[in-house]
Amino acid sequence: MFYISELQVNCLLNISSEYSQQTRQSLSKLNEKEINFELLCALIQYIVGLDTPGAILVFLDGWNIIFKIMKYLQQHPVFGEWISSGCFYFK
Repeated sequence: MFYISELQVNCLLNISSEYSQQTRQSLSKLNEKEINFELLCALIQYIVGLDTPGAILVFLDGWNIIFKIMKYLQQHPVFGEWISSGCFYFK
């Protein structure tokens, strides 16, 4: 988990009523000052598992976080070999 100190307000507490109550409750439990690397990896694995051609673009706030997620991915059982080999796509 990596904390972003610049954010002052958790916008996930003000979620539109267009979303279901369950979605709003789940999001309100998250803290947008934290980047959950496990959740990010699970999301990427889910998208890759859809077996749909395309790319995944993840926006991160600064080089420190990019470096930390890269280190995390290098140690991940699924993504580690992928990152170490320099291969940035799945077949």
